[in-house]
Amino acid sequence: MEEGKKRSIFRILEKRQLILLLIYSVGCLYLLYFSLTEKISDKNQRQGMSNRGKQVREESYFKEVDYYVLRESDPFLRLKAQEMGIDHDRKRILFHDPQGVVYSKSNRPINFKGLWGKFNFGSNQIYLNKKVRLTMEDMQLDTDKLHYNLRTGYCTGTGNVITRKFSPVTKDKIRVDSDFVEVWTNNKRSHYQGNVSGVIQRKRVYETGISFSTNDLYLDLERLLAELKGDVLLKKQTITAKARRGEIFLDNYNKTLKYYALYDDVKVNEVFVPQGKSVKVERKAFAEKVEGIVSEEKVVLTGNPKVIQGRDVIKGNKIVIRERNQTVEIDDATSKFLLR
Repeated sequence: MEEGKKRSIFRILEKRQLILLLIYSVGCLYLLYFSLTEKISDKNQRQGMSNRGKQVREESYFKEVDYYVLRESDPFLRLKAQEMGIDHDRKRILFHDPQGVVYSKSNRPINFKGLWGKFNFGSNQIYLNKKVRLTMEDMQLDTDKLHYNLRTGYCTGTGNVITRKFSPVTKDKIRVDSDFVEVWTNNKRSHYQGNVSGVIQRKRVYETGISFSTNDLYLDLERLLAELKGDVLLKKQTITAKARRGEIFLDNYNKTLKYYALYDDVKVNEVFVPQGKSVKVERKAFAEKVEGIVSEEKVVLTGNPKVIQGRDVIKGNKIVIRERNQTVEIDDATSKFLLR
């Protein structure tokens, strides 16, 4: 009897010990979880505070500021902006409503402005966006986006490009519109692509200008040469010409040399009223090469040339037509004659 009581008491004690052991284990697990979560939270908090402190140390913000950069004690860059932030880690400056001037290697001032942009002072490059304008003594460039490398003088414009150039030699004013442009500011070269169209206006009022459109235009004002490639269209007074390629020699307007030349599948159309008459005449010409000598008002066709004038179809080795004149000069290698 007493032995049974003892066994019952031991069972009760074992159950109590088991319950206490379970309670102790749960408590330990809770304390361990709480300790770990507190450490993680404390670490994140310290890291956040460290990052915030780091940002404050590495960035600066200014309003209505003038920023200057010198190059060997000479002025290199001056920038005015309504707002400016300097990111020292990334070596860049972000600005709003910038207006500035940069000086080329030859110390020429180049002015620029836009709505916003950035300057990477590590690589000396400027990026401008929205209503951008770049102005030099002989060029003005308007575009949506501009990237300008201050070290090399190379810049690109993207979107709604309008350039106005002036040739000090010929005194021509040249406007070119395009989707994209590359400009080498140190040597007066530029390259236009995408929906290119333009006008060359002469200094003297009585000297008629020329308009053109093409897919690709390379303009070199040092060589005084414009090269057109792809879907070339050229207009001068009564003459409209189409070709695959073309050239305009800006310095030859008043010389007995070709001012423009067109190549590959050239088509020329002219509608004019002959002197002393009231009826319009339409003339069409076809050739592999066409040269326009502006000073003599004549167009020279070579490479299987053919002219259709009224009911006449004229062929020869070389054909010369005069602007606003029904006279046609034909060279068939054995004889020359005029057709009026």
